[in-house]
Amino acid sequence: MKRIALSLVTVVAFSAVTAFAQEKPAAKKPAKTEVIANAIKGGKAICPIMKEEFPVKTTSARSNYKGKTYVFCCEGCKPEFDKAPAKYAAAAKPAPKTSKPKS
Repeated sequence: MKRIALSLVTVVAFSAVTAFAQEKPAAKKPAKTEVIANAIKGGKAICPIMKEEFPVKTTSARSNYKGKTYVFCCEGCKPEFDKAPAKYAAAAKPAPKTSKPKS
């Protein structure tokens, strides 16, 4: 009888410990949407230094200036922007929308 009671206590204790030991899944944070000042539609941007359109990647060099993020075509353009951000930020505007000719 003692063996049965001891086994029962052991099973109950083990069950209680494992129930409390389970980790709760981490709450998912909403993805932060980055506003890119020189971005245009389709995941592309115009480099404020080279003035060329390029595809924006997660690895693209970035600088923040006055609450806006600017992306660059290469790592070499970032230091140039950082030297005089006001000069390049003023010129870094999205490409103008092209209107389709009406048929």
